Amino acid sequence: MDVVEGVLRCALLEPCFVGGGMTRIAVFRSLAVAMGAVSMLAACGPGNPTTSENLASDQTLSFPIVDDVGNLDPGTMSAAVDIDIFRNTYSGLYKFDDQLNEVPDIATGAPQISSDGLTYTFKMKNNVKFSNGDPVKADDFIFSWNRAAAIQGDYASVFQPVAGYDDVAAGKATEMSGLKKIDDYSFSATLSAPAAYWFTEVALWTAWVTDKKVVMAAGKATESNWASDPATAIGTGSFKMTARTPKQSIDFAPVSNWWGGSTGAITKVHIEVIADQKSSLTKYESGNFSLVGFANQSLDPDDVVRYNSDPQLKKQLQLLPSARTTWIGFNFCEGAGKPSKNCTSGNPFAGDAGKLGREAFSLAVDRDQLVDIACSKGTACF
Repeated sequence: MDVVEGVLRCALLEPCFVGGGMTRIAVFRSLAVAMGAVSMLAACGPGNPTTSENLASDQTLSFPIVDDVGNLDPGTMSAAVDIDIFRNTYSGLYKFDDQLNEVPDIATGAPQISSDGLTYTFKMKNNVKFSNGDPVKADDFIFSWNRAAAIQGDYASVFQPVAGYDDVAAGKATEMSGLKKIDDYSFSATLSAPAAYWFTEVALWTAWVTDKKVVMAAGKATESNWASDPATAIGTGSFKMTARTPKQSIDFAPVSNWWGGSTGAITKVHIEVIADQKSSLTKYESGNFSLVGFANQSLDPDDVVRYNSDPQLKKQLQLLPSARTTWIGFNFCEGAGKPSKNCTSGNPFAGDAGKLGREAFSLAVDRDQLVDIACSKGTACF
């Protein structure tokens, strides 16, 4: 196994610089850059000591992204590329493993849930530290969740089930009444009504913990500028941002004495912002990148088919599990025969009365043909 293949497989094992996460994505990884390099799976996998005899002299992982990262504050983050990259610098109580099972991260185990399904009690590991050495405590989680509710980013609704969310979202309060500190390493969240799905949402990025001291030193709790500055972008992940030139590049380095253990053999991660995916692949094939297609960067289906069809190129192709919900809806409001200017009022496809009409349109779709077209002539969709 070569070093880059190991890195990609470590995307499913902690700790490493990880990608994928929440469809199956294609990634090309270079064979040439890894000759003579030790397996990163061995370096990163639990219980496997790092060996140095086969390490390449340059342990830099490099890859391109087409669009620059956006807002880097977990409380406002929403773009898939941002989430995929920065889950290496931040973390929360829980995360998803390679089978998308929810497992503890900073939490010691599953929460204790009251018999009425309203109160969740979380217990935290007491050895977790931010990359600057600050200990992670219950106050940091309560602060982070409250600020996410107040900021009202795209995924603030993660906390909507928590009692007091509406008041914070409306600016009438600064703290959700449902969040209570028990001690430095445990706190509870009481919901306004039972919501069995909510525990899954706690593993999403909006619930990542931020360093209260660092955020407040940079300004108000709801400000996000601190997250774009490598000096103050402090998280609990195994890597930290060390440099960023907007619209050009981002660099990361492993966190020294990371609380989670070994960070593997990688000494640097370099990400370049490239104008288009085709240019990214061209530079990859010229040996300028370790891999391409990382961090939810879509590859041209024709290129995936080309690599998959060639016995030699296929060695550079790896499919990684991810998860995404994509849906296609019918536009009944535009074009010939549209029901009315107001698509809600008078829409013959709306409500119970329009159920048969919607079903007829759905049955009229040739799903096999749709897969052929959308997935490049039979390449499996997941």
